[in-house]
Amino acid sequence: MTSAGAPGNDGLWQIDAGTLSGSWAPQADGSVMWTHLRVAGREWITAPCPVWSLATTGDAIWADVQGGANDGVLTLAGSLRDTGLTITVRWEADVDASVLTVTPTVTNATDRTETVPALTSVRLTTPVVAGTELSLMTGGAWDESLPPGGYRHRTFRLDDIRGTVTFSAAADGRSTGDYLPWFSLTDGQTGLAASLIWSGRWSGRASRTGDQISLEIGLSDFTHELAPGESLELPAVALFGFTGDLDAATDEWRRWVTHALSPAPPEHWPWVQYNHWYAYYGDIDAARLLEEARYAAGAGCEVFVIDDGWFVGRRPDSYIQGWGTWREDRAKFPEGLRALSEHVHTLGMRFGLWVEPERVALQSEVAQAHPDWLVQHGGTPMTRRYGSDEGAHFCLGVPAVQDWMATEVTRVVQDYGVDWLKWDYNIGYGLGCDCPDHGHQAGDGHYAHTLGLYRVLERIRAACPVLVIENCASGGHRADLGLVRYTDTNWLSDYTHQAASCRQHAQGAGWVLPLAHLNTWTLEERTMTEFRSRMGGAFGVSSHLGEWTDADRQVLATAVTEYKHLRPILDGERYLLTGPLHQQWDIWQFVSPDRGSFAILAFREGGHVDEVNVSLRGLDPHARYEMTREEDTEDERTGERLMSDGLRICLSMTPGSAIVWGQRCDRTI
Repeated sequence: MTSAGAPGNDGLWQIDAGTLSGSWAPQADGSVMWTHLRVAGREWITAPCPVWSLATTGDAIWADVQGGANDGVLTLAGSLRDTGLTITVRWEADVDASVLTVTPTVTNATDRTETVPALTSVRLTTPVVAGTELSLMTGGAWDESLPPGGYRHRTFRLDDIRGTVTFSAAADGRSTGDYLPWFSLTDGQTGLAASLIWSGRWSGRASRTGDQISLEIGLSDFTHELAPGESLELPAVALFGFTGDLDAATDEWRRWVTHALSPAPPEHWPWVQYNHWYAYYGDIDAARLLEEARYAAGAGCEVFVIDDGWFVGRRPDSYIQGWGTWREDRAKFPEGLRALSEHVHTLGMRFGLWVEPERVALQSEVAQAHPDWLVQHGGTPMTRRYGSDEGAHFCLGVPAVQDWMATEVTRVVQDYGVDWLKWDYNIGYGLGCDCPDHGHQAGDGHYAHTLGLYRVLERIRAACPVLVIENCASGGHRADLGLVRYTDTNWLSDYTHQAASCRQHAQGAGWVLPLAHLNTWTLEERTMTEFRSRMGGAFGVSSHLGEWTDADRQVLATAVTEYKHLRPILDGERYLLTGPLHQQWDIWQFVSPDRGSFAILAFREGGHVDEVNVSLRGLDPHARYEMTREEDTEDERTGERLMSDGLRICLSMTPGSAIVWGQRCDRTI
């Protein structure tokens, strides 16, 4: 529901999105400010504040605003005082999800060129109230420590903040190498979260002045010369209002991301994967992979993915040679990749292939033929060296690069019978390309590259509509909502070696990303605990299955069957049931969308506590649930009792795990 007024009525513009509502009103000096941002009646703005901030001048004053509302969308347009710019913003409400999507567009309404500096996509100022917390989320990383540093909350009490807290993309330009472009505010009863829908450079900050905190998020390291009459769209921001704790509220957030942003999932999603990488790295050939494919199919895997190493020129000792030459290596695959794909299909699996189209070997044909396609900064190509080999970065601001990349990747998919494409990105563009004859300007190369990437992915999806795309980026370095719009799952971290790390990566990332985007694999360990630790989202295995015993492979097959029983429930709600009394335990509860079934996965990593009692959540209090455990014991209780009295779980071995299945009975109380 939206409503809009114009100066002369009450001068107030307002939009309502479920429990979240916002309003803007003109001030005595003619500017228009945020005046209210409410969640379930809780006011997060107590004094009028600017909506925007400029990197050069700080507060950006919005004036002469006109607007109107229609079908859940409020559009406001006004001038940016002391500049020649006009900002038009589209506020789109999703009432069911309590999400307000903010999309600003900057226009030059003058007859002269105007400079657009780094402009926030949204800014709000909230009072410092005791007990209110700000949370940030760290990005993906290779991290062998426990607890891992990736996908962890960094939480601040607002009354403890002094000065400015900053959070941003990584220095190499990849969007989530340091932080996810997301933050949340909560007082324990209500809260507000925000996420930038963007895959390039960005920055955010929380700055305290007196008893106020200003929060802002948007493009960074950016300038653009806007010609008269031209417009520039800034990254959108999704604002999410919630009640209760963030853990429960993010179920609704994930549903919104899935239905509003994500491609429609294929049947029986997420598929169980086999990927060759951690077994063979780049040292592969058809005979080895065909043997692995037979074992993978026997275990119940649904897609067989060939990772890096399949193309001409790739040496096992080089991460550079062959990049940009996306043609099968007939020395490794004498009958061709199409024949291997067809064989994989006869085994009942889909066929997957890895690519990294944004990077290229300097010695490759395409780089030699088109040196003007490469990212440059200060007149020098941006390169990365591995030993004696050197790789470079394509600039997707160049329209010809977009055409080549979309055409080349589409050819790979169609020629080789690819059902699953793993899109990697192991080299960032730093501050971005500043070559002004690339189809972009010196100060907006990273912005142009990100838009170019989106166009390439759109074209590939249009040409290959049933293709599944996995987003990788060194494992979690570009895991943002911008790419959720074009990809089906997200490889969380290249460090998938410890079960506890994988569990905690999935726990943290699941506060921002849909569960189907939490992709982790098991490697050499062959226990149910190892396998279950990867079942918090998309599940796979990357190991030399030919070296496993028959008994090991049977354990994997049992785990795959268990996961296939679990995955329909992943579309519902997820609760993290562990707390301060459950040291060394991770306990997950998944509840089906209709609350008719649930599953509990419990893990004990160590410590002296071998039995815990956890109160379940999200059940129908009036229904009876029949529960089954691995030891074939059965129990039947009401949802109300399970949520009030709890459920006891005992694990005597470490590391250990247990799974409990719950099914609603027909009879109710």
